[in-house]
Amino acid sequence: MFKHIKKYLQIFTPPVFALIAILFATAIVYAAVSTSATGGGAVTQFTTNWGDCRNIQNNNGQTFFVPANSQGEWDAFLSNAPNKVLSSCCTTNSGQACTSGANACGQTNTGTYSCSGVCSASTPANPANYGNACTSSANACGQTNNGTIQCDGSCSAGVPTNPVGYGNACTSPANACGQTNNGTIQCDGSCSAGVPTNPVGYGNACTSSANICGQTNSGTIQCNGSCSATQPADSSCPATYQLQNTTTINGATGCHYEYECSNQTGFATSPQGSSCSTIGDIVTCYFNDSASGCSGGKVQGFFRDKETYMCSY
Repeated sequence: MFKHIKKYLQIFTPPVFALIAILFATAIVYAAVSTSATGGGAVTQFTTNWGDCRNIQNNNGQTFFVPANSQGEWDAFLSNAPNKVLSSCCTTNSGQACTSGANACGQTNTGTYSCSGVCSASTPANPANYGNACTSSANACGQTNNGTIQCDGSCSAGVPTNPVGYGNACTSPANACGQTNNGTIQCDGSCSAGVPTNPVGYGNACTSSANICGQTNSGTIQCNGSCSATQPADSSCPATYQLQNTTTINGATGCHYEYECSNQTGFATSPQGSSCSTIGDIVTCYFNDSASGCSGGKVQGFFRDKETYMCSY
């Protein structure tokens, strides 16, 4: 059986195959598919699946089959279909320049109108990163604003303004002595200048200088470094009799007090007694040798010393 099949296959030489292909193509072209007008020069408007619109004049006596499922079939038909005329495109603006729709940034592409009146230019894509989130540059305090990438690639967010008063001159609070420091307003509204420290020793205990009798007052160190305590007045010292001078004398004999002072009555034991009340008051005292024969605290003999005392601090 296979021998017989092989015998018949030998009949199909290359020329025979070519003839069969032509007849098959012709059969396709003239197949009775009502996609074009019948013969006699009728013109039919035909649009492909991808929008190529042509006016096809069929000068044959039979109906055309128009293969338009793919670009290759269509191109083969345009080139090889017999006895046909391809008129102008369906639209009058075919081949004219056109502009695509704009993208979000208003950018367009240019092209030409097809036979079906469709512009070949497509809308361009938006610029890279367009619409993505972005952050502005920081102000002096590191603060930023949020925005989106614009058509030119820049961020829509502007640098935020610095806080009110930032960088302006300011003064710190005062220390205990009223001293301040100078600074500038910071991002949080505070002053960069801190309170100055108090002077060295400020507030420490101190003692005044002494008066003539050695008395002092207590105080504290002040802002200028001085002591708040003042020296006590000399008048606050207790008044006492101070020996001024001593003179050796030889007086008359008789009974005298052993120790006499001119401003005292009777026998005295000390010129520094309470009688010293007036500064500058003078007291004169006489001292004599003791002797017997006188009673009542009196002695007989010669005055040997004269001592003068003054009431002073």
